[in-house]
Amino acid sequence: MILETRRCILREFTMDDLDALYRLYEHPDITRFVEPLYSREKEEEYERKYIRYVYGKIGYGMWLVTDRDSGEVIGRAGLEYHEEDPCDTVELGYIVDVHRQRQGIATEVCRALLEYAGKVLKKSRVYACVHPENEASNRLLKRLGFHPTEEFRERERVWR
Repeated sequence: MILETRRCILREFTMDDLDALYRLYEHPDITRFVEPLYSREKEEEYERKYIRYVYGKIGYGMWLVTDRDSGEVIGRAGLEYHEEDPCDTVELGYIVDVHRQRQGIATEVCRALLEYAGKVLKKSRVYACVHPENEASNRLLKRLGFHPTEEFRERERVWR
């Protein structure tokens, strides 16, 4: 377990979670703005490496969001470091199951992640990359105090 919010627990992904991850990503509204998972074999290889090198070496990354009461996987969220970024900087990322959206879960989880980034990881800068047409995420980032920049990464606007 990484952290708790009022309704959620964020924890590291394990290979036992692969089916739940596929269920999370199966809805087209999720993959409209987020890359889909790889084929099963390739995704297994990717996730094993992620556990070993990202969790194991960096110590943080994208975690699973589970319902605090039921334990059900309801999202994925976390903080990622990219080699091209300064060492005091991380990227915020998140998705919430389509059946659990519009309940304030993303706001709750992202606020906890921003606090974690500052207090635990000692990061002074957090940014997020969001597709300009992803209205819900753009509203969320404004609510969290982010500001859009003119910078783009691939097809997404950077928010700081």
